[in-house]
Amino acid sequence: MMGSIYVLTRHSIMVYSCTDPCTKKHTRTVFDRFWDNEFNAYSLWDIAADVSAECLYVTDKSRKCVWSLGIGLRPKKWLEGIGSPYTLSVAKDGSVLILSNKDQCMDIYDKDGLQPQSRIRFSCKRIMHLQHAVQLSYSRGHETYIICHGLNINQDVTDCDYESDVLSHEVFVASSNGDIIQTFGGKFGSNSDQLNLPSHIVFYRDSTILVADCNNNRVLRLDHQLNLRNIPLNMDVHGIEEPFRLCYSENTGQMIVANSNSVDIFVNDDFIRCQGEDELSSSDLAANTGKNSE
Repeated sequence: MMGSIYVLTRHSIMVYSCTDPCTKKHTRTVFDRFWDNEFNAYSLWDIAADVSAECLYVTDKSRKCVWSLGIGLRPKKWLEGIGSPYTLSVAKDGSVLILSNKDQCMDIYDKDGLQPQSRIRFSCKRIMHLQHAVQLSYSRGHETYIICHGLNINQDVTDCDYESDVLSHEVFVASSNGDIIQTFGGKFGSNSDQLNLPSHIVFYRDSTILVADCNNNRVLRLDHQLNLRNIPLNMDVHGIEEPFRLCYSENTGQMIVANSNSVDIFVNDDFIRCQGEDELSSSDLAANTGKNSE
């Protein structure tokens, strides 16, 4: 059975449910009634799903909290007073990984959200513009994580110092004590070994990961040693523009890509588009996608 796709926009959460598995047609339901008048919807930033707990998490940078949304998408504050939460992900064991650019760290909470299990400060002398993190290995005491970082550069950078921190765009593997073990990328650029605003990471088949290389308009496929395998999605072939968030479902073979103004669904290794901008666009930018509810 096809799962649902959760899309966080500036003002609402949209749920796309598959109504016809043969044609893969989706219907859209918009949930925006639960945000009260005092709520600053522009502070909503990231969304992640704990499928086993039937729960969504949404970070709110303005109120400095994380919302928990259960059945019916009724919100409650799951975690408060944590500085400025940025992006988050849910690990296989149900723990929640939350990045904070203000504190330059990653906090790991259990599913109850009461106390952080650990705080990881990365052994990097540069200021990193943290984008997303996932847990790579679960060996107790030897956990590793994959993190991507890079600053969205909108201005002309010809006069910038190319050694400066803001031009560093990388994916890296870090240990549980924050040591950086491996990296991919470096100075921002469009070559096959470079990145330009890597914004999201998901696990894919055959022990590989997919990276949304946003400003290069492509998705890269890396192995766990961060070696480039191929570039399965790009603008020239697939028409994606500024991929910002990714989601992959092993059960359905769906790859969901949130672009600058649409949500696209691709299926299996051929990455053939099932539905595109005409049927899955929103009035606001498709900011984030949550995992399938399978």
